[in-house]
Amino acid sequence: MNTKQKFDLVFSLGGNCTAAHNLQYRGLRIFSLPFDWTYIVDEKAIYNLAEGFQTDFKYFLLKENLQELPKENYSKDHKDKIQYKDTKTEYYFVNHFLKSIDDINEYNRVKNKFDKRVKRLDSFIKKSKRILLLLSINFSIDIELCKYLINILNEKYPDKIFYLRVMSFGVNEDDILKTDNIEIYNYSRKLILNDYIKTTEEWNFLDTIDYNPALLTAKWGFLMIDKLKKGYAVVFFPVFNTIFYIKLYILGLRIHFIIGRNRLE
Repeated sequence: MNTKQKFDLVFSLGGNCTAAHNLQYRGLRIFSLPFDWTYIVDEKAIYNLAEGFQTDFKYFLLKENLQELPKENYSKDHKDKIQYKDTKTEYYFVNHFLKSIDDINEYNRVKNKFDKRVKRLDSFIKKSKRILLLLSINFSIDIELCKYLINILNEKYPDKIFYLRVMSFGVNEDDILKTDNIEIYNYSRKLILNDYIKTTEEWNFLDTIDYNPALLTAKWGFLMIDKLKKGYAVVFFPVFNTIFYIKLYILGLRIHFIIGRNRLE
């Protein structure tokens, strides 16, 4: 990538939470999208992610594929949640479920939220031209697999330009792999606490991104109308953290007024 580039959409593919956090830390995570707070442990999940884009993610988070993690394997940062692995997709959902999926209302709450964010992502991709995807992982990844993912995206959205940046931590040695619109940055150091709660120098490249979400918002760039189930969210100044949030119900229609990003949905 060049030192300074403009993107219409920037989002995390998961891998772990550091990509979404570092986007949010710099005001670049304007919208809640499906993979912000998920993690994966090997390359198989990337194949499943590519299939997800092909099939509109219809196999993600199906109840029959969710397997609770053994308590000893729980993420220590989310021990107040019920943590699951999606055995079909190899994605882990560790901070989403407040109760067991045996509670159908709880399962539907999380599944509906995920499905809504999938539709939002699809809508935003269709409205954008230049798109940056971030993947932060704790293992080495084959660049051919990254090419496969980009090829799938190009097939589904043929008029878009996709860029993928992979941040791979805890690998054997530091190096950089580049080809076309793909960059893989390998770091021998492991992720540390500041990657999750503040930032580190490896994420400074995000400061060079000129992110213009004008295609996703209203004409003046400070207002976004977000479709809700049975209503709409009116979001003012979505580049800022949430300052004000109110829910109204008018003749059965949900109207949410938000100053700052709509991160509660």
